[in-house]
Amino acid sequence: MRSKSRHDMAREGVHGVVRSLYLLFIAAITITSTAVVVGVASPTYAAAPPLGNTTSILNDDGRLEVFAASGTVLYHNFQTSPGGGWSGWISLGQPSGGLWNGPSVAKNSDGRLEVFATSLGALYHAWQDSHITGGWSGWAKIADLSSPSAPTAVKNLDGRLEVFVGNAQGIWHAWQDLSRNWSGLANLGMTVDGHTLGSGAISVGVNSDGRLELVALDTYNIVMRIYQLSSGGAWSGWTSMGGGCRPAAARSPHLMPNQDGRLELFIMSPIYNENNASLCHRWQWPTFSGGWSGWAELGGTSLDTMGGFAWTQASDRLVVLARDTHGTLYTIEQTAPNGSWSGFTQRSASGYDASVSIVANGDGRWELFANRNGQPYHAWQTSVGGPLSGWVPLESN
Repeated sequence: MRSKSRHDMAREGVHGVVRSLYLLFIAAITITSTAVVVGVASPTYAAAPPLGNTTSILNDDGRLEVFAASGTVLYHNFQTSPGGGWSGWISLGQPSGGLWNGPSVAKNSDGRLEVFATSLGALYHAWQDSHITGGWSGWAKIADLSSPSAPTAVKNLDGRLEVFVGNAQGIWHAWQDLSRNWSGLANLGMTVDGHTLGSGAISVGVNSDGRLELVALDTYNIVMRIYQLSSGGAWSGWTSMGGGCRPAAARSPHLMPNQDGRLELFIMSPIYNENNASLCHRWQWPTFSGGWSGWAELGGTSLDTMGGFAWTQASDRLVVLARDTHGTLYTIEQTAPNGSWSGFTQRSASGYDASVSIVANGDGRWELFANRNGQPYHAWQTSVGGPLSGWVPLESN
């Protein structure tokens, strides 16, 4: 295992101070409640606060919606019509104890959005009352869990949502039944060959036959994989997928589905030092037998391992958005569905934060979201496959 540098220890110290200040703030303002639903969402429209942890999704009616955290509170901003103007930032409140990790957002089978986040001691969710009117519930607790990581939510083939989260005791998941009631948390494992799971990043994909597949980093930065043996069924044991293009050097794993249903796995792989990386990938073979290719380089030499990595599928082609160590954003995309890859194309000036997102509009144009000095911006393709607009603040219009 890599020894911690002075830079690492200093960064951890800063994070510890920030967490302590948040805890003191939360303790001062939080009123303990025994109600199941907490932190009722506020409909108040607000100017954009300093935001982070940005994620985006396409509603069933073709409108984009963006979610981002400010401190311990979650906000969202949505298009008022497909491809149209934006609502402005609206607070969705916070779970009891404050939002600490997340959000992750997924669509229910009826089109309603559901968002997931964790406090320091539990996994929470909130949901749209209607995908038409867009009203939101308050926050409800799914289960207690000590010091959980950021959650990852996915929709099963039968429409049920499932959410995954890690902590020092391993990787956990909870799932809806057909009536949309939630199970408790079940553990998928804590150690594999002496390597601990749960503290690293998690990504989940859906195979073409409906089986879920999950990858996670262990404490040695090895990508570990587990998958359902049948759709909605039992899980396999854990197997190693290696450390990427360089031994034990994987960061930020992302599973992405190709147009033909095959999953493709992307990671950041450090080169010169901890923070400079290239993009590496491997993919399922066309037989869907569970076999995977080896690791292959896609390029980049100064991509940031600490954040700024997202993807979407537009016009049946995968598109990856990545950030370098100077805060400059790049895209790399498939040249044809299920096909080979382009080179990297620069999409911004420098100075953007690690919180980025990319999503395809209903017409196939993709849209980028990123923060600069905590303020949200966006840019979009002016036509399918066409050039990018300039970057403008994401507020309301």
